[in-house]
Formats: sequence, C-alpha cells, structure tokens
Amino acid sequence: MSRTLLFFLFVSALAWPSAAATRQSGSIVVSASVAPYLRSDVPAQPDSLVLGPADIERGYVEVATGERLSLQTNEPSAVMLVFALDGSAVDSVEVSGAATTTFAHGGAFVQPLLQRGVRSTLDLRFRLLLAADAQPGVYPWPIRILPRLLHSSAGPILSK
Repeated sequence: MSRTLLFFLFVSALAWPSAAATRQSGSIVVSASVAPYLRSDVPAQPDSLVLGPADIERGYVEVATGERLSLQTNEPSAVMLVFALDGSAVDSVEVSGAATTTFAHGGAFVQPLLQRGVRSTLDLRFRLLLAADAQPGVYPWPIRILPRLLHSSAGPILSK
C-alpha cells in the first residue's frame, strides 16, 4: 500500500465516531468591535500667502480657492476641524465653506461639521485679517487644518 493510502485510512479512522462516544454540544460567543478612524487628506492647498501693498492697506486678503479637505470616517458622530494659525502676518481668519462661517482671533479654534457619514469633501475659503504690523511679501501658508473625531462610544478621539 502506498503511504498516501495509509495516511488516508489513518485519518479516516480518527474521524470516525466510536460507538462509545457520547454526543456533546457547546457554544461560543464571539463579539468584535471596529476601532473608529478618521482619515484626512488635503489634496489642494496654497503653498504661500502673497501680500501686496493694496492688501496691507485694505487689512485683509480674500482667498477664494483656499483648501480642499477630504475626510473619511467610520464613526457616525461629528468631525471637528481645528484651524491653527501659524505666522505673524495674519491676526485672524474667517472660514467659510464648511457647516458654518467661523471667525477666530489667532491661535486655534474648533468648528464642528454638520455633515456626518463615510466621506466628505470640503472646499474651504478664507478671509485672512492681517496683523497691524504685516508687511508686503511672501509668507508660508499660515493655516493648518487638524481634523478630529468629536466623540465615539470609546470616548474622545484624537487622530491624524
């Protein structure tokens, strides 16, 4: 007999229930939870802020094509956007194109989004109010957007 046939007969004998075997049953409870996540991407953002003499005189700059922000989450709760201002030329910013128009004086602020779900794309526009001592020139883009999940069943979430 070949080894394969002997192996098959051996495995079959092990699998065949014996007359003395008793029938037993059991159950296993299985549960799983999916960790909440938030993915963000900024596929379109200005590289720099250019201030001319007319901008300085006016005191603000309108940025009609600001940033495009793409968000994806599995969490049904709201997403918050933290807008952090970097740089000395901008004193405050007015943000529109999300759930509401928000105004902030320097530093960072949070804007809850009313859109909830799996995927959102936001085209944000900015009015940058210039600092009193702003000078004409080219500056690094002064706004950083930091998306955060507002709440989950596991508690507040900070994500990248």
